[in-house]
Parts: sequence; C-alpha cells; structure tokens
Amino acid sequence: MEASFASQKEPWYIHHPQFTLVKAAASSSSMHERRWSNTVKRELEIQQTILGKEQDDLIWYFLTFCCGYGFGYTSNDDNFTWVKNKRLTPNLVAEQLGLTVNSRPFKNLSIAIPNQTMNVCLDIDKNSRYHPASESGEGIEPVKDALAEIGLVEALEFQSSFSTGMHLWYPLPMPSKSWHLAKLIEDACRAKKLEIRDGILELRPNKRNFDNSFKLIRAPLTGDGNALWIEGIGGLEDSDVTILHYYFDSAAKRNSLTPLTNNTAINASSSSITRAQNTSKKDIFYYKSRLSAGFYGPSQTQEISLAALIVARMIEGIESIQLLRQRVINLVSTAPGFQQYCRHQREIKSGSYWSDLTLIKQLQFPPADYEKSWRKVHNDKHAAEASKKALQAISSAAEDGMIYKSENAATAALRLNYGAPCQRWWKKPRNKKYKKLLGKLIQGKRTS
Repeated sequence: MEASFASQKEPWYIHHPQFTLVKAAASSSSMHERRWSNTVKRELEIQQTILGKEQDDLIWYFLTFCCGYGFGYTSNDDNFTWVKNKRLTPNLVAEQLGLTVNSRPFKNLSIAIPNQTMNVCLDIDKNSRYHPASESGEGIEPVKDALAEIGLVEALEFQSSFSTGMHLWYPLPMPSKSWHLAKLIEDACRAKKLEIRDGILELRPNKRNFDNSFKLIRAPLTGDGNALWIEGIGGLEDSDVTILHYYFDSAAKRNSLTPLTNNTAINASSSSITRAQNTSKKDIFYYKSRLSAGFYGPSQTQEISLAALIVARMIEGIESIQLLRQRVINLVSTAPGFQQYCRHQREIKSGSYWSDLTLIKQLQFPPADYEKSWRKVHNDKHAAEASKKALQAISSAAEDGMIYKSENAATAALRLNYGAPCQRWWKKPRNKKYKKLLGKLIQGKRTS
C-alpha cells in the first residue's frame, strides 16, 4: 500500500533512483514481490522514524546495492548458500553491516545485480594476471584503461576478502539497465583484448542468457575481510557506511557512461596520467587541509564531519568515545564558515550528530599496514618499471645522438619517442638521480 507514504513530508529515500525497483515490485503480479515491497517500505519507514540520521546511510546502502532478486551468504561454518527465491530486506542488511546490537548473521553476504543498477564491479582474483601485485602479469592498469574508454574513470578499490583479491566498484550517478551495461563493459574489455574468465577478470553485471541470473558479488563491508581502501589510511573492513556513502558520491560525479568508439588505442601510461589529474583519492593530510578550509557553501557537513573524525583519530590519536566526541564537536564548530553555512549547528554543538556506534567504528581505524599490503607491492613494481624505462630511454637517445635544448624538452621527447615516464615522474625527488643523467642529452650540460 502506498498510503503509508502519503504524509505531509515525504521521506527523502522515495526519490532515490533505485526506489523505483521497490515501487515496481508493489504492482507485480507475484505475491512474493508485492510482499517484499511492503516489507521494504515498512522497514525503511521504521528505520527512518526511530533511528534518524545514522539510518539514512543504511537506507542509501540498501537501495544502492541490495535490491536484486536473490542473494547469497557464507555461514560461520563456511558453507555457501545461494538464495534464489527471496530478496534481502533492510533489517537483515543492517544486521550484516553491524549497525544493530545483534551479531552478524553470516560470515559474509553476496548480492545479486537488479535489472537496473548504479554500480559496475570488476572482480580480480589474487592470482590474476591483472592483480596489482601480480609478478608476471600486466597488472591493474589495462583494466582501468578499458573502463576509462567508456567514461568510467573513478573506482572504489576494495580488498574482496581475506584472500586479498580485489573488487573495483565504479559508482554511477544514475541507474543504467543492467543488460546494456553488461554488454558495454564486456565490449570495452574485449576491445583491449582482456581475458574475461572466472578467477581472472569477472564482470558485474555480466552478460547472461535470457533465463539465467546475473552472478552474485560480495557486498561492500559485509564481512570476511571485505575492506574499502582509503589512501594513507589503509583498508577499512568495519568502517561506518557514512564513509562508503561519501566516497561513492564523490566517485559517481566523475563517472559518466559513453558509447564505445573504434578509437581504443590508448596505452596504459597515457590514460593513467589522465586519471591522475582527475583522481579523488585523498590521504590523511588532505582531510587536515579540508578541515582548515572549512565550510564555503551548503551541504558540506558530512564531508567536514568525516575530515574531523579522521583528523581526531588518525592524526591526533584520540582513543575514547567521550574524548572523540568532544574533539569532533570542537573541530567542526570552529571550522571557518560553520556559522554561515552549516545546517546542523544544533546537532553538532550538542554532539548528537555522531551516535556512539559511529564513534566506536571510527575508533577502529587502524594505521595502514602498508609494508604488508598489495598496494606496496603494486607501487614498488611500477616504480621499478618506470626507472627501467627511464634508463632505457636515455641510453637509446644517446645512441641516436639526440641533443635537447632543455630538461623539459628532453623529458617530453623521451616520452614521445622512447617510451620514458611522463614529465611529472622526473620531477619527483626520489627520481633525481635519473634526472641528473639527462645532462648528457641537454645542450650546454653535456659532460665528457
């Protein structure tokens, strides 16, 4: 029944793009679908009324990820079950996310892709040739290049599980028909001659036969080592859904689906440079700077609050709920522009903007165990490859008798003609020894 929503003030979530799936189920000829729709509406309404702001993120999460038909779970005894005749409900998802006093019902949770979706996910196994830590394969860049060809340039990077496989989640600003999206991402990957195969590179949504289901995929932050990677902080396995919501919205603004063209010959180095200029990756000290800048417009309370939590916990090292609440109140309320632009001043000053559950989860922020992460393996590998290319380019240019007027001219020419790293690479302090070798190629600096 729609009558329960006919209040004077409509709940915000009925305007969420994926809520159309719930409304469509309400008019289905299937009794099970109608029952599911009524259950979802009832539980969303109760959550919104009783638990307020914190549940806004749960409701967002449920509508964004969990409206597919069917789901899967791994029980605590490691048995996997694919539930094909039921749908997830908000209360069950809340328990699995750790947002209630109840223990998680499952070891992990997998979701089905609905007929329309706001996500693309690429599943890369730890032994895949496309894994960032691969010693013998191509690494992650060819995969990112392929998706960039169709306008997907910003991904949320997840460790998929304790196995250290990875998921690339590409948020979309608006829903897309899953069947058309599946074809588009597969065509983009095949145009780059990528190997699409279980255990190597799996796509969600996937192309399927008419009578087959889309494959399941591990739901973000639902246990068993599934962790969001945040630059400079590390992998957050049990972080607040607020953080995922913030990063999802930030990335979605940078992604826009475009038709695949015949001109797909963009190499990894050039497209990665394009992404680097547009990236929204942020480290700890970005948040310190963001907090110092403060409010300069409306609708920034969530971002400033997140910055305050990260600064208080990760930089200042506060370790108790009481002290953390006091500190974030102070940081946000004294930020520039708070009086002019913040629309939650009463909740901020009273501390009610942050629930105990939110603060507890922020206290779980671990220092980044960078030395053991695949990220370090990935970065070390690419640093070694770039250094090798730089030396080879200098040697080849010298053999060809090339002389350049300046360092900028030299680095640009070496990149264009000999496959050297980009100009920005040469300017990094750790690469100064390679920059010094450019002297024998520059007019007026040649040494005997």
